[in-house]
Amino acid sequence: MDNIKNTNEVFEFLLKIPRLNYNCFQMALAYILQFYHREYQAVSLGNWGFKYNQRIEYTDCIGNAIDEVFRYKIKDILMRYYGSELIGYDPSDETAVIYMLKEAGLILVRSDLYWCPWSLAYLKHHFSHYYLLVGYDKKSEDFYCYDPYLNNGKINQVPFEKIKPGIISYEMLCSTKGKTKNENIKENIKKDIYSDITSILDKQDLNSLYNIYQLVDSINYRFELEKENAGFQKDFLAIPILSKMKFIYISRYGYSDLLEYYGNSFNNKKIIEAANNLTECGRQWRVCQSLLMKVFIHSHDKGKVKVVSNSIAKIADNEISIAEDLFNL
Repeated sequence: MDNIKNTNEVFEFLLKIPRLNYNCFQMALAYILQFYHREYQAVSLGNWGFKYNQRIEYTDCIGNAIDEVFRYKIKDILMRYYGSELIGYDPSDETAVIYMLKEAGLILVRSDLYWCPWSLAYLKHHFSHYYLLVGYDKKSEDFYCYDPYLNNGKINQVPFEKIKPGIISYEMLCSTKGKTKNENIKENIKKDIYSDITSILDKQDLNSLYNIYQLVDSINYRFELEKENAGFQKDFLAIPILSKMKFIYISRYGYSDLLEYYGNSFNNKKIIEAANNLTECGRQWRVCQSLLMKVFIHSHDKGKVKVVSNSIAKIADNEISIAEDLFNL
């Protein structure tokens, strides 16, 4: 292996990072930022809220009507907070990637989960995904891949031929404005959190927390097991409504981390309390996902479906209350 010492140091560093709560893209970026000794919490800005498109529900299913919330483009966050940008490279140029690894240490890979051998979706389901290339073995010509989102506690050594068909792009984080001072990051986060709260409390906003009540109504009156499960059989976590619920509770955990970071930065106990309450909401979303999974496993249980819808309505009440408390601070 080239640069054994440096590569091993990369491995050791990655495996010591505590488990984070982000989607796969945010997670990979957070690891890269920590690798460069930067604070990473800003990657979850704009990621709290709820987006629901009933038109999709009527033509497809409830699960596909739920969408992830991104008020800001990641490239804007990287530029404003870190003075950096992601530079993309041709996925067919293996030689360039090897050179990039030697220069940068970590490469962000956008891929299809269908072609990730360490994933349960391997050769089964197509999902957009991000992971990290962290090393290259010159002798075997294998790449070392690390997937912080699907963290199995190890670095995966994979022949290039296995991952190549799924690779859409390689990206490297490059500095454009120099290092941003931490004090500026904290002050800017304060402003952006306030903007987030204003948005999610607006009933007309696409990301409004009030949209959660639309999901409650849909589950109460239009939930059809066969329609939600179409094409997935026993791959329960691939069922859209269950996979989207994972996105939801992860976004609550991630935004809670951001609030805790902000609260600690300004020694504000009320914000830290709000962070803890939002973590609890994330836990409740996860419980709802588990209950709904049992509905699919046992081929319907109307009682559990009603419990899930009632629980989600209470979560909506709690999240709106948390947002209002933050708005009034």
